[in-house]
Amino acid sequence: CSPSDELMRIAEPAEEDKADIVRFLGDLSLGKVNRGKRISENRQMKYLDLLKIPFVYWNKPISKLEIKDTDVLMFGAGGVARAIAYAVNDLGGRLTITNRTEAKALELAANFDALTIPYTEPNKLSGYLLINATNIGMEKEESIVAPDIISRFDAIMDVVISEETELIREAKKQNKKYIVGITMNMYQAAEQFKIYTGRELPESFILGMLSS
Repeated sequence: CSPSDELMRIAEPAEEDKADIVRFLGDLSLGKVNRGKRISENRQMKYLDLLKIPFVYWNKPISKLEIKDTDVLMFGAGGVARAIAYAVNDLGGRLTITNRTEAKALELAANFDALTIPYTEPNKLSGYLLINATNIGMEKEESIVAPDIISRFDAIMDVVISEETELIREAKKQNKKYIVGITMNMYQAAEQFKIYTGRELPESFILGMLSS
């Protein structure tokens, strides 16, 4: 199999770790990593290393867009959205979150000092970066927003892993900067590779895999 196939095999935490990772990620955002019970130092470090992965693999590609002091609109409030919110917050972007379930958007926004907007009112906003952190576009040809909304942003990011989603296709038509979902997988795999081997994958290797 190809090098990229090998990397993807280590891109996701083991099934038995997922519940703990999700719990610790929520606690980490509140500064309560050890809430509820104590865990061994080694086990805690393992989880903290794994918790860095979703933050890092979105931080790196988003950092190339230079979003400091710019307006970022994100659709979605699930696990991927939380990791992206960490990255946007760390990079100095001004985040607004919208989600079909408004309560989830409000909960996520509270952890990152972000704003929220009703899911039916994205046409009221413009900004630098628009992010689709939902699964819309995964199973059929559809976009999270209409082309006229895309035109109000300089850059578009879609977490859906596909050769080209409708959202990215329209972004290309409008000559927007864009980040595709497979980028997340490559940086995620690279970060796990570093944790498990102690070796850093060269940026040139990652970019080569993304362009192949």
